Amino acid sequence: MNCKNYLIALLSLQSFFYAFANAQVLPNASPNMVGISAEKASQLKNEINSRVTKGELPGAVLMVVRNQKIAIHEAIGFRDVADKSPMQKDSIFRIASMTKPITTAAALQLMEQGRLSLEDPVAKFLPEFSNVKVGVEKLNDKGNKELVLEAPLKKMTIQDLMRHTSGLTFGWEENALVDQLYKENKLFNADLTLEEQIKKLAALPLKYQPGTTWEYGMSTEVLGRILEVVSGKPLDVFLDETILTPLGMTDTQF
Repeated sequence: MNCKNYLIALLSLQSFFYAFANAQVLPNASPNMVGISAEKASQLKNEINSRVTKGELPGAVLMVVRNQKIAIHEAIGFRDVADKSPMQKDSIFRIASMTKPITTAAALQLMEQGRLSLEDPVAKFLPEFSNVKVGVEKLNDKGNKELVLEAPLKKMTIQDLMRHTSGLTFGWEENALVDQLYKENKLFNADLTLEEQIKKLAALPLKYQPGTTWEYGMSTEVLGRILEVVSGKPLDVFLDETILTPLGMTDTQF
């Protein structure tokens, strides 16, 4: 993950921390009072301001909490760039991949109930993965890359989904043949249901042998589909009932 994406992911956590701070009525403190470098804090704020100025980031809410005290809490840039409305400290963000730990937490609840296990093969819940192959790039007689399908050496498990060692990818690598198949098959068509998307995914080869390689990919999407199968409920409903409502996360929804 590059610096820009890491920064955006970090800032996306602000909604959770703001809710936490609000609920606990945390006191404010200077960075130095809680053992945070005031110089580093200033550098962080300047970096975010710089990205807003360059147009790399529309805006952000920065919060740093340490020792149950709010050391930094600032709204920077714009909530809406088009009409120049300023960012607010309680602005709501799309949290993107922060849904991954929420989904995983729900899966861990099912494990506590004995309905899932780390060692369970994915195909136990999603039979469409029973015959999945691994796409290995090899040179043909003409010196061109082609995909050779090989049987997986081990079954993809729930643990592989949780730690992104499933062999799945996101289709971002331009020159990788499996990634190209993701794009050609339009896996990220917004009209697809999660069930439809995962069935299309299961018909494509894996990029790596399960359990051998970490790659940030569609593992959590598959885990989310397993939650639907096990719970018998749509993912958004299941997460709302098990995680969001119990934790009072009233501003978090699909």
